[in-house]
Amino acid sequence: MIPLIRYLVARDKAAIAERERQEAAQRRQAELAQAAKEGLAQQIESACLSAVRTFEALPALVDDASTRLDDARVHYSNGAFSPFWSAIETAYESLGAYADTLSRLQGLARDHRWNVKAYDITYGSDDTLPSFPVDLDAANATAVGQDLAKALSELVYEAQRQPTFATIWEQRRTTTVLIAGFKNLERAVQGMTMELDSRLRDLSTAVTAGAAATSRSISDAATTASLAAANQSRQLSDQSRQLSDMVGGVNKTVALLKEQRDRAIWVQ
Repeated sequence: MIPLIRYLVARDKAAIAERERQEAAQRRQAELAQAAKEGLAQQIESACLSAVRTFEALPALVDDASTRLDDARVHYSNGAFSPFWSAIETAYESLGAYADTLSRLQGLARDHRWNVKAYDITYGSDDTLPSFPVDLDAANATAVGQDLAKALSELVYEAQRQPTFATIWEQRRTTTVLIAGFKNLERAVQGMTMELDSRLRDLSTAVTAGAAATSRSISDAATTASLAAANQSRQLSDQSRQLSDMVGGVNKTVALLKEQRDRAIWVQ
């Protein structure tokens, strides 16, 4: 009898140990799954935060390029040949940074779309996630850069018609520069307007595709204020609140870009 009792006790202990092991494994698996879910949601929110910061940098680049254009016009009127071309080069550097910023926004829009789709496929579409804060209207507002590029190109052409300015141009046009992928100033002058047009189209396409692909239960950017409360269990409240606070900056930036275009601050 005693051996049987010992056997039964040992069997029960083994069963309990196995059950506890399985429960611990299940808890660990659930924790890993929850961490993966929270990590993907955090990537989505991070893309939105980065997009806001990136978009808000655009007006300053327009201001800088237009200031350099104004400087170039002054130098042109005064017959200051070398300072004129230096101002032109600096203006194109700002436009190059503007073009690169559009490309970064496109990449963020693409990443946001892919991550939201991955979230829906893996976890369903019941959770509220932030929409990409740069919409089509915001993307279209960036066309101000193209207008500025055209004004610069016109001034460069006018200067190239003047013998002394043209002579200095011949000395500087093939100087190596790093402007939005262009190898020298001549290529930047020839191609910047088309490059900006291409990057704007790419950004608009990415934003439009993202809006169509993520028309699930995703929140409008203006509703992100409720995101922190809805996702406290994900421990993302700080980032969510930050996004809610920052997203209004997109609308302000859109208004500023449109104002810059309406005022045509670089038009003589």
